[in-house]
Amino acid sequence: MLRYLTALILELQNLLMGDRFHLSASSDRTNGLVRMAAKPVGKAAGLPQLRRFFSPDLLAPVGVGLLVLAFWEVAVRVSGIQPYLLPGPLLVLQT
Repeated sequence: MLRYLTALILELQNLLMGDRFHLSASSDRTNGLVRMAAKPVGKAAGLPQLRRFFSPDLLAPVGVGLLVLAFWEVAVRVSGIQPYLLPGPLLVLQT
């Protein structure tokens, strides 16, 4: 019961002061409570999301996909392929 009350107090402290705690299965003197790093504030808070969004692991497949769609559209228009045989991606988006 004391452990849960301590966790509740720490959660309230987290809300008020920004510190983060969580319960762990450790048997040391902290009774299973471990301090975690505080959340970044201000401009620094958005940087990890931007790095994740602009990572090469995401940009490479998106870039290749856009190139394939552009090539498909150009190939359909230049070759004069009828839309009922192979519609271009822009025509697919319109319907």
